[in-house]
Amino acid sequence: MIVRNDAVLWDNGRERLYIFEMPPESCCIADQP
Repeated sequence: MIVRNDAVLWDNGRERLYIFEMPPESCCIADQP
């Protein structure tokens, strides 16, 4: 059960981090020439 919970948290955290890192990168590129 613990492993399943960990996997779900990881999956959610990984996708969330990816989405968070995606927008900032686009902003940085747009800000830079």
